[in-house]
Amino acid sequence: MYAIFRQANWKVEVLQKGLSEKGEAVYYIFMPANEQVIEDIITKDKNSAWLRDTLTQLQHL
Repeated sequence: MYAIFRQANWKVEVLQKGLSEKGEAVYYIFMPANEQVIEDIITKDKNSAWLRDTLTQLQHL
């Protein structure tokens, strides 16, 4: 998931890194997000119609 967040240009900060029982990397991250950050990501990504729809639905909750 950490790689996905980085590729999506989310501003993530790794607070701690460790290993699972299976020896896989586990990241404890901080992800600040607000509507402006999300709007910036949507604007930069031409294939983000689904994200805009999701944001609209969340705003109505």
